[in-house]
Amino acid sequence: MVLGIRALHARARAVHGRLSFVEQRHAQAYAGAIREFQRGGRLAKTGPELPLATMVDVELPGRARRILYLFDPAGEHYTGATEVESLRYLEHSEALLFVVDPFALPQLRRSLTGDEREFVDEAAASSEEDPADTLQRVLNELRSRPDQGRQKRVAVVVTKTDLLLRTEIGRGLDPGGDPRDWLDRVGLGNTVRTLDQVAAQVRYFASGLGTEPAAVADLLGWVTGLPAAGPPDGERPPPTSRRILRGLRRCAPRGRCAAATRAASPPAIRWGAGPCWPACRS
Repeated sequence: MVLGIRALHARARAVHGRLSFVEQRHAQAYAGAIREFQRGGRLAKTGPELPLATMVDVELPGRARRILYLFDPAGEHYTGATEVESLRYLEHSEALLFVVDPFALPQLRRSLTGDEREFVDEAAASSEEDPADTLQRVLNELRSRPDQGRQKRVAVVVTKTDLLLRTEIGRGLDPGGDPRDWLDRVGLGNTVRTLDQVAAQVRYFASGLGTEPAAVADLLGWVTGLPAAGPPDGERPPPTSRRILRGLRRCAPRGRCAAATRAASPPAIRWGAGPCWPACRS
């Protein structure tokens, strides 16, 4: 979530917009997290309690102002049906961000050689749960709604591509292309087809340490309903540092979904994170 906020902050600044925290304590926590990343450290594990929303106020030139309500529950909240039921913001979701740790996919894990598995395990921790199971719990909860959990937009992000491309099975993935067919080949075909039925629009994205921050901002803007805005008066936006994504591989959810919720005035988006980030609106 921290790096997602940073990418959106860079985008807002590049187009002469503004992103700020509604509460000072959240601004202080964010600044501390960024300092930790810059030192090469890792953030503390999210606690087991359901977090309060981190509120971010976003203004872009020529676009409606939005307040984002960001939730980052621990992965334990996605490990069972009862736990998922506690994530009440899912009742209002209109968009879903599904972040897939490829090394948590059973079929891919079995295909790795001993050397590849050792290399991957040393580089980054991976979940032991199949991302498809995590997503299915969220979809089951969504289907209890009157609209059967229909979503406007779903974004699927394959993470750790910088590691993935160094494995035999990962060489078939085009990091700049659509990973949909590759996901089908490594065992997520049923999930891909299910998402096509759940949402009106589905977008796929591959992410790693070399991913441009602008691309991340574009994806987050799309899934949260904040389309990219050009700089005023035809000015060219300043370049964005690649350091925004440093550490993304290690802090990204291990098979997550995100949801956004928009209130009447000003528009608001609730963004939840756990092994599945849901994006909801009302």
